[in-house]
Amino acid sequence: MVYKLLFIDDEELLLDEAKHYFTEHGYYIDITPSGFKALELSQSKGYDCIILDIKLPDIDGFEVCEKLRGFTSKPIIILSNYTEFDDRIYGLNMGADDYVCKPFSFEELELRVQLRIQGGFANRIPEIIKFGDFKIDTGSYTVYYKDMSVVLARIEFDILMLLVNQPGRIYSYEQIYDKIWLAPLNKGLHTLQARIADLRLKLNTVTDKQYIETVRGKGYRFIDNPMNVYKKVTLK
Repeated sequence: MVYKLLFIDDEELLLDEAKHYFTEHGYYIDITPSGFKALELSQSKGYDCIILDIKLPDIDGFEVCEKLRGFTSKPIIILSNYTEFDDRIYGLNMGADDYVCKPFSFEELELRVQLRIQGGFANRIPEIIKFGDFKIDTGSYTVYYKDMSVVLARIEFDILMLLVNQPGRIYSYEQIYDKIWLAPLNKGLHTLQARIADLRLKLNTVTDKQYIETVRGKGYRFIDNPMNVYKKVTLK
């Protein structure tokens, strides 16, 4: 299989190097310095992974990431300088799946690309998982509750599937971050909490039952038959 990549960066030399490296290693890759062009390309081509610098000349990279998440669940890897920790966290909160710090080796970047494309629960054989009226379509990343449905971003889907894998089991913050972000927790607790909040918000649009429970000081678990309820919301 030939994986299709989109590489977005304002450095012409880096774009040329990326084009050369990934082409030589058997990938199909499009490159562009423009965030607007990237959005146009992403809507017309089915990329397997998008690599996005957050500093672009025509549109903020965070906005590009957020817009991409409006129509694709494919993995997004953001590029960031080592000193810009807050930017990396913000990018993850906007929907990115991973980040690679500049300067980087293309061997490291390729490894991240491979892990994001091949890893996670999103590549399992499509099936419908049921817990009463609560259903998960693993082929489309869609959650159903009775006649309501909501599509999850890939990172949200992977978190949900990890918890669903063993209902009632408490997964620690470290275990979740290690399995989903493929990295030690370190300073990533805020990122994890933000993505859990995003997942809950989406589930809250289709059901008033709380399927993901916080176990204070320990982590999170999936409750397959929750009794407690909360107010549903509407996503804008």
